[in-house]
Amino acid sequence: MSQVADEYAVALFDVLESKQEKLEALSFLGAIANTLIENKEFYEGLRSKTFPIENVKNIFNKFADEAACSAKLKNFLNVLIDNQRMNYVSNIHLSLQKAIDNENGVVRGVVKSSHPISSAKREELENKLSSSTGQKVILNYQEDKSVVAGLKVELETHTLDDTVETHLKKIKENVNRSTN
Repeated sequence: MSQVADEYAVALFDVLESKQEKLEALSFLGAIANTLIENKEFYEGLRSKTFPIENVKNIFNKFADEAACSAKLKNFLNVLIDNQRMNYVSNIHLSLQKAIDNENGVVRGVVKSSHPISSAKREELENKLSSSTGQKVILNYQEDKSVVAGLKVELETHTLDDTVETHLKKIKENVNRSTN
């Protein structure tokens, strides 16, 4: 992520007072980020500064009005447009998510496995990780065919690799150490 996005996210986070406002902002920025991703030509036009700022403001203000956004959020959006920072919206969204998570004692992560993990196993894993980190853990599960067997868990601050490949590497290292 970028320092610029982090600074804008912190500024927005500091201005928003309630949990509801923060969640509204997070949802709205996510919708804008997805819209920009889905409309690559429009996104490239923003990045290349092809469109006049007033036209961009009109478009996004209509979007904000339809979403019934707060005045604070609309103002933030206009600041981004005025400073030609709309290309940072995705990263601002991610940074805002981290700030909200930190405030609420949440840590997010990704679990990679070669096959789907049952709901019961997911719940067990999340509970164990929550217990060991002292924070609520929210995991995104991905199937990854490069993981032969086992799991690889990547949290913001830790990586837990319980894959066969890692176990075999450790065995090889132990054998090499004992023979030297």
